[in-house]
Amino acid sequence: MASYFDTIGSTYQAARPDYPPLLFAWIAQQAPATDCVWEPGCGSGQATLELAKHFQLVIATDTSISQLKAAPTHPRVLYRYEPAENPSLPPHTVSAIVVAQAYHWFHPLLFWQAAQKVAKPGAIIALIGYGKCSSQHPLIDSFLAELYRETEPFWPPERHHVDNRYTNLPFPVREISIPPEIRHLSIQKQWNLSHLFAYIESWSVWQKWPEGKSLLQHRKECIRLKIAQVETFELTWPLFLRAGYL
Repeated sequence: MASYFDTIGSTYQAARPDYPPLLFAWIAQQAPATDCVWEPGCGSGQATLELAKHFQLVIATDTSISQLKAAPTHPRVLYRYEPAENPSLPPHTVSAIVVAQAYHWFHPLLFWQAAQKVAKPGAIIALIGYGKCSSQHPLIDSFLAELYRETEPFWPPERHHVDNRYTNLPFPVREISIPPEIRHLSIQKQWNLSHLFAYIESWSVWQKWPEGKSLLQHRKECIRLKIAQVETFELTWPLFLRAGYL
């Protein structure tokens, strides 16, 4: 994970969308207690502060120094530089494990072994992700669709697990049925072109395919000319969630 994002921590933190607060409120309600949550693959903290609203202590871990340095501070959050597959947490100490847009980067079998080790009996585990963004503005939507099509062959293979909503990755615990009001949540943001460009530049595909940045620059110049008079537009990312009890 660090190899794709280790050089863009501050960019990632500023550019990536955060999540609907209702999602974390629901997760906390399903946990047997709200004393401690582990957030492996925390990145630069897109989910961390929301977790801190519901849990007394958030242990947020990642293997990217630049991401951790860019993450926001909070009195109930403890950041640690360590892999999801080998956390330093003592056995049976967390009541919840929450992974936001990161499970596909883990070694799944080793991660589940670690999760079983650090979780209290009956702890909840929640794996969150979001898919490709779209817009109701037709020119923006066309720009995004074309960019996704052109970059498709060059994404890291792990990224395709997100497109499959983690259904092809191990989930070896009793799964919770997600209620409709949570299952149908999405991320919705009102952004301008600069913010959208920063988000696109944070994609892992450019680390694997740096030659594609010239294509991106061309696409950016074209869409900038087409919608020069548009200040902001709405973007939507479909959310998905798999949750269960350890």
